[in-house]
Amino acid sequence: MPYRLVAKTALLAALTPAAAGALDLGDTEFIGGMEFLGEVFLPLGAEVDGTRLLGLSGLARAGDTNTYLAISDDTEGPARFYTLRIDVADGSLDEGDVEVLGVTLLDGPMEIGSFDLEGLALDADGETLLVTSEGLGDGPDDAHAPFLYRYTTGGAFVEALPLDARYIQTDKAGRGVYSSGGFESLVYGADHGTLWMAAETALQQDGPKPTLDAPSRLRIIKWNAEPEGELRLEAEYVYELSAREGSTILTTDEGGDRSMVDLLPLTDTTLLALEREWIGGEPRTNTRPIALFEIDTAEADDVAKIDPLTGDERAVEKRLVLDFETLRSEGLVERVGSFEAMVFGPDLDDGRRTLILFEDNDDGVDTQIIAFAVALR
Repeated sequence: MPYRLVAKTALLAALTPAAAGALDLGDTEFIGGMEFLGEVFLPLGAEVDGTRLLGLSGLARAGDTNTYLAISDDTEGPARFYTLRIDVADGSLDEGDVEVLGVTLLDGPMEIGSFDLEGLALDADGETLLVTSEGLGDGPDDAHAPFLYRYTTGGAFVEALPLDARYIQTDKAGRGVYSSGGFESLVYGADHGTLWMAAETALQQDGPKPTLDAPSRLRIIKWNAEPEGELRLEAEYVYELSAREGSTILTTDEGGDRSMVDLLPLTDTTLLALEREWIGGEPRTNTRPIALFEIDTAEADDVAKIDPLTGDERAVEKRLVLDFETLRSEGLVERVGSFEAMVFGPDLDDGRRTLILFEDNDDGVDTQIIAFAVALR
């Protein structure tokens, strides 16, 4: 039997007239407009078939249905993903529009405490999927390397896909991803001919993480995914990760981090990119800087054969779409959650696309879910 969670709708979002209006966007080229469609929450501590519903960090939609898969980044429980029903086809996200249908445990070479699952992409056959771990430990002695695995949708291990050694923290100290800084983004293009993947911050050999004074440079990987089931590296691009902003609600800064946590393709060369900041010492309101950008790889340099980066490489073009603090300042959301996952839902009758975002609740707050209607130029 499906396990139904009654999601609570934020009263401010329901009562504020601006919730039905358009949002002010940045200087966008591909996004023609965005409208906020609503906010709901899944309760903290909810249990689904003997597991705790937490840390939802990657989303995939099953074809043109209302069924979605969400990976959990819980490092203290079994590897798993959840199946959900999400209904935004009527142009709103309201109480009852989100239902958790069940959980699937993943078998194979994953011992509890050795992985941090962040990305999930459903293969074209609808019967297999890819998952990533961002890696744990800076290595080489304490490292649990990032990985890219294929599973059946029933949870059976199929294969481990090879990754370039530059991403692994096992050859010598000071190389590979930073601890918990590996593969956060994983998504197919519309025709499943391309798979996009990205580390959430710089590789150790490519430079430091972003600070309050300086941005950072991470790599976006573009795989050729044809023929079906095979992956061939097509290119790597530099993405300039914004400098940290610091807390919007604290007067002091106790350290933190900024990362790029998800990608969503628009065309063969353009994508949406989601950046999120973690604030040290912040109370569990989860309000933090979150920003959505549109990026274009068409004029960027291919850096697949450059290790380490020199700093002279031409990065992808990047334009701000939405600063999520706008949602809070206009009373559309109760807080700005730690969003880590986004996916396109069904098209609306007027031709706009729906965009759904999930928060990684870090097992500390209710899981926030929001949705937008997006007009593409």
